[in-house]
Amino acid sequence: MDQNSLDVYTVTRIKLKSFDSELLNIACDILVDSIKNIEGRIVGPIRLPTSKHYYCVLNSPHVDKKSREQFEVSEYRRLLDVYTPKNMTNLVDSFLTIPIPPGVVVEII
Repeated sequence: MDQNSLDVYTVTRIKLKSFDSELLNIACDILVDSIKNIEGRIVGPIRLPTSKHYYCVLNSPHVDKKSREQFEVSEYRRLLDVYTPKNMTNLVDSFLTIPIPPGVVVEII
């Protein structure tokens, strides 16, 4: 997009987070389709780095200190830049009506 076409649009940044990558991809597809229906332009989904958290748990609290279980939790993230016409009102309300799968956190920045 060139600079002249950006003057006509309002930029909204949407950040999606989930522990399940398939749900996140489904949510991105739903958002992209619905934004195209309201005549907006979209850049993304842009993959952000996955954050991984590791947890180490003792099997027994008193005996066998060397016996441990290890767990890993991955948090997947995507970023969408939405360009909507400046004359459009209630943009955030239109985002709230889009059905997003449970387990996906949506942040409008």
